[in-house]
Amino acid sequence: MLALLLLLKLLESRNRRDGFVTLLLACFLLMSQYFYAQDMLSGGLTLIGASLVTATLALLNHPKQTPQHSLRLASRLLLQAVPFMLLMFLLFPRIESPLW
Repeated sequence: MLALLLLLKLLESRNRRDGFVTLLLACFLLMSQYFYAQDMLSGGLTLIGASLVTATLALLNHPKQTPQHSLRLASRLLLQAVPFMLLMFLLFPRIESPLW
């Protein structure tokens, strides 16, 4: 349902603000994938998707950049986030059972 709504939002996008809303929906859709599977393949695919979304965000903010430059910027930003990701992985417990 969310993927269908994202596609419909892409069809009616007209300005820069719609692009930001679409990218926010794409990020939410990428992260909601972890409700279904948490294996290495889905992690790699999510990483590729997150890098493309981040590169698109950089391209929306600076439209005169080349796509290669925005991909380099996105990969640099994601590499800078790795220590924070490892810290969060180590500090937050992984709960095996539901919270209720």
